[in-house]
Amino acid sequence: MKKVRFFLLMLASALAGVFSLSAQLTLREGSFRLRPNDTEILINRNSPKERVKITDDNGKLCSLIKIYTENMTEADRKVFIKPSYRETDRATFITKIETDHVNEIWIFLSPGASYMVLKHPDYGNCKFDFTAMGVTLLSGKVYEATITGDRKVYESILARDAKASTGDEDKYQYLVITASPSNAEIYINGEFSGTGEASKRLPMGMRHAYRVEAPMYHSQEGTLEISERTSLPITLKPAFGYVSVFSVPESGAEVYVDNELLGVTPLESDKRLVSGEHTLRVSKRDFRPVEQKITITDDTRIPVNIDMLATFANLSITAGEGVAIYIDGEKAG
Repeated sequence: MKKVRFFLLMLASALAGVFSLSAQLTLREGSFRLRPNDTEILINRNSPKERVKITDDNGKLCSLIKIYTENMTEADRKVFIKPSYRETDRATFITKIETDHVNEIWIFLSPGASYMVLKHPDYGNCKFDFTAMGVTLLSGKVYEATITGDRKVYESILARDAKASTGDEDKYQYLVITASPSNAEIYINGEFSGTGEASKRLPMGMRHAYRVEAPMYHSQEGTLEISERTSLPITLKPAFGYVSVFSVPESGAEVYVDNELLGVTPLESDKRLVSGEHTLRVSKRDFRPVEQKITITDDTRIPVNIDMLATFANLSITAGEGVAIYIDGEKAG
């Protein structure tokens, strides 16, 4: 009986992905809170007398977030053990995830993390924006929250698992698309499927369409037929470039592109400019402003040299000793 249950559990995990990441996985409003009297950040790992401290890569004692789950199976919770199905900011780490607690996911996370995202191939993404919530994760403290999976997705997964033994599931396989940049939106068969990464279970023997797009990048699309689990990495090509501006004989001139101030000369701007035509204007007090069109090309930095013409002249006046010199009514010498 145990072997059968284990087989069904593994089968349910393998078959996850019928639904796109546009499904709902939500953090219940008001559920995130500190558990001030909870000391289970130190867990009895090996024996009742031994407690193990779990630290992050910087040696800091982790925060523990106990996440209660609703409308999710045990196999669904195990998905988050894989690093590709979770994310946090670059300065912090998710050190450990445990899913062997009844209806719970325990996440050991670096203190001070600004956000955390759980990514599920069936239920979608759930973001914990600690900064927006006004929460500072403290070292060695325990927090709790509740996430809820879409009820319709949950019921469909249960129904699918119940009939998995018929063999119909053998006609499907996963398509996993990873995209760069990480904010790229992924569409599979015309349906939004995720940001940065999408996993969807599709019928074999048919052609499927995909499209990946991101602001200031060229979209990429195509079709493919899958006969096994297929991973498709896509790197979008930039649809932007950069400009460098130098002015002579004077530096310190203000540089505007499309009426936006980018800095002063000499300028090596790091602002991304959409490929195409832009209006460049360079100005400085006592010099004539210069305005011209520039053309930005993909993934290229173009140099622009500007000759500044002065709107002033040097005047030399020689007079006898003791003679005062005035210019425009102002004594000059």
